[in-house]
Amino acid sequence: MIERRTDNVTRKRVAEMSPEEMRRALSVSDKTDLPNRRAFEEGKAAPWVAISDVNGLKALNDEYGYSAGDALIRSFAEVLVNVGLDAYHDKGDEFLCKGKSYQDLNNKLSN
Repeated sequence: MIERRTDNVTRKRVAEMSPEEMRRALSVSDKTDLPNRRAFEEGKAAPWVAISDVNGLKALNDEYGYSAGDALIRSFAEVLVNVGLDAYHDKGDEFLCKGKSYQDLNNKLSN
């Protein structure tokens, strides 16, 4: 029987992964290198959460291909981190950000 579950980054079979590789595969987005939705939910709760997405991603993918859309998603993730947000890649073009206050999130997202 062939095991078909693989990690998209290393392309290893799950049975060949180290515990650290399994943890990463479960908790980090392979598109953005940000923590994923699972990490968001299992992490410490925050008093404030902002949801952000990239408008027009489908049109970009349709016109220029998924590699262009992936590049946009990665760039957006970098921007969220560079402005100091505790950011998570949910799925597709959706991101979650935890904050200590409304003002903290608003200030960082407005930059």
